Amino acid sequence: MNQPEESKKGFVAWIKRVGWVAFFFFLLKGIAWLVIGYFGIEFFRGGCN
Repeated sequence: MNQPEESKKGFVAWIKRVGWVAFFFFLLKGIAWLVIGYFGIEFFRGGCN
């Protein structure tokens, strides 16, 4: 009788962990694109000598 409840708790914990990993992955990916975009614009404008 306890097995479905335990597996559900494990599944919920797994989803929460994957959610945090996905959140930080996309956060870092977004910051990386902003940095790449900034330096790309600076490079093509001739700001980097």
